[in-house]
Parts: sequence; structure tokens; C-alpha cells
Amino acid sequence: MKKLLILPILFCGLGLSAQQTAFVETNPNPAKIIKETIALEGSTAITLEFPYATDIRLTNAPGSEIEVYVNASINNGENNEAYELLIEKEGDQILLGTDRARLDSFFKKNSGRQNNCYSTDIMVEVSIPSGMLVFVESISGSVTGELRDKPYTIKTISGDIGLSVPSGIGAEVIASTISGAMYADITLDFLDGKEGLNQIVGEKIHANINKGGELHRLETISGDVLLRSRK
Repeated sequence: MKKLLILPILFCGLGLSAQQTAFVETNPNPAKIIKETIALEGSTAITLEFPYATDIRLTNAPGSEIEVYVNASINNGENNEAYELLIEKEGDQILLGTDRARLDSFFKKNSGRQNNCYSTDIMVEVSIPSGMLVFVESISGSVTGELRDKPYTIKTISGDIGLSVPSGIGAEVIASTISGAMYADITLDFLDGKEGLNQIVGEKIHANINKGGELHRLETISGDVLLRSRK
């Protein structure tokens, strides 16, 4: 059994900061705000695909509906019309994400922009009812949330992954990063017979939390993985 300790400051920045909120309120080119409520209608899994997101925040919905809030700014608010939210249902699955074809088409049509540079600042918050499987994919987005009764599968390339762990929730976790780091202020019972944090390239752990439970898979390439106790 090994306990990894970190300073609380390492968790600062999870979720929206006061500076980000102030920017939204004072920016002369305001962000595009999208709010949606989605009925489950028998759905048992949700996939979130937000490749260009900055922050993806997962919360627990009190009822039986999915609540979605998106704050999107394209080129500092000049081209917010290029962003649309995509919602699809197939069988027992709900797909929620960026209309990437629309956004990529906009970038292609405006390829003459100075230095071909574009800025996207997209913050997403999704409230998810209990009992749902959750899959998250992003390129640049950091993902934060709370460990829950059903497993997460989270993959991001350059974003961090930060999950708080309620005292009554048990979980099995496979987590990995290549150039990032891993931090925890909870007890991890490693299952692979290794210390788990001493690979030559990157870090990977396979461990139980609170005697184990559902399997959660957390994967980032250059971001950090953070597991903290819920205060």
C-alpha cells in the first residue's frame, strides 16, 4: 500500500477561475452560450467529444436528465457563429460534442487569416445522472469531475485529468500519462506488483481505491492525472 501526497495548490485551477468568469462578463465580444436539457429516454451511456475544448467539467445531475452548458469563444468572440453543439442518439447511447465538421469548414474557408492562427476558448459543463457510463475524448481539454457509481473512460492529449474521490466510493483505476505527472492525496492499493510510478517513459498505475469497484480508465499524453479526496 502506498500513499502519494501532494500540496493543495496542485489542484488549483480545476473548474472555472474567477479570472475566466470576469473575462466572460467583460469581454466586448461575448462568448456564445449554449444550454440544453436532454432526456435519457432509456439511454445508459454518454460519449462526450470536445476536441477543441479548454475545460470539460463533469458534475452529478440530481434528476434523470442531462444538463449541458457550453461557453464558447472563437477568435475572441469574433466568429462564435462557427461553433455549434452536436447532440445525437443511437440506441442506448447519447453523443454530445462539438460540430467539428462545421468548425473545421470555417477554419478551411478562412485559411487566409493572418498567420493562419485561430483561437478557441471552449468551456463545457455536463451534469450526468447516476447509473450512466461516461466516455470523454478531447485533444486539448482538461477534464474534472467526481468519481461516481459507474465508470469513466477519459482520454485527452494535452489536458489534465482531475477527479475528486468521495469517501464512500470504491473504484479500480488504470491511469497513465507519458510526459505529465501523477498526484494523489488518497491511499492507492497497487494491483500490478509494482510501485506504479517508476517507468522509464511516462507513468502508469493500476490500483484500487477504497477496496476497489468499477474500473475507470484515465489517459493523457502530456497532461497530469490528479486524484484527490473530496473535502
